[in-house]
Amino acid sequence: MASETRAAFCPLTKVDVASLYKSSFGDLPDETMYDGPLQITKDYFPDLKKRFVDAQIAKAANVGATTGTAGYVPMPLMYDNAVIDITRKFTPIKGLIPKVTNQGLTANYYRLTARGSASWGSENPALNEVDDTKELLSSSIKYCRIVGRVTGVAEVGGAHFESTMRSEMLQKTQTLNETIEDALINGDTDTDPNQPDGLIQLLSANNTNLGGAVPTLEDVDTLVNDCFIDKGAPNLLITDPYTASNLKNQIMNVVRYQNPYTSVAW
Repeated sequence: MASETRAAFCPLTKVDVASLYKSSFGDLPDETMYDGPLQITKDYFPDLKKRFVDAQIAKAANVGATTGTAGYVPMPLMYDNAVIDITRKFTPIKGLIPKVTNQGLTANYYRLTARGSASWGSENPALNEVDDTKELLSSSIKYCRIVGRVTGVAEVGGAHFESTMRSEMLQKTQTLNETIEDALINGDTDTDPNQPDGLIQLLSANNTNLGGAVPTLEDVDTLVNDCFIDKGAPNLLITDPYTASNLKNQIMNVVRYQNPYTSVAW
């Protein structure tokens, strides 16, 4: 039926295909790519720049209309090949912690717990051996993983503006980093035996509970001094950004200097 209908109307309707093609694409040969993912139209064919821009202005895409609505032309979508990630978090602690290779299911290490005391004596006294005390400790290896999948259709569908597989791997890696970062600070094997203990659990000595109050400079100095007395040499303070800002404001109320180029090392 379709063939008969077309045959019946062909003698009455003369379609000038060549003219229609020329009015749209000018003198460009058939099947010529005039717009691609790496360059826009005017970079391929400068002579099309004015015509292409005029067509966009004269007939803007009707976003709310049904496809094929009269009086509007379809316009190609332009994708930025850089995906904007609004979920990404910084992971500074993970970058500070050294990573060590390990064989086996546990990490074993020695810890020196007490030193033998030195003593004063005469010129040639009887010598008594004084031993140091060490203990063998071990920590079970913990495992953190994330699984994802990219279909072949997704890779082909987005190949003109991004590598779907590469983007997925980057996002999964960032998720792992953020999970490890959180465990390095807040990890608790009592809550989840599959995760390691974080700094809050490991640093169990020299604790001061402020009951939710904002730390003062005196509180920080006391904490650092307590660590020093217990043979520690702290050179890093880890806190949330609100407490850090509060401490900086307190510093500005205390530190005074005349030279505007002086750097306050605190």
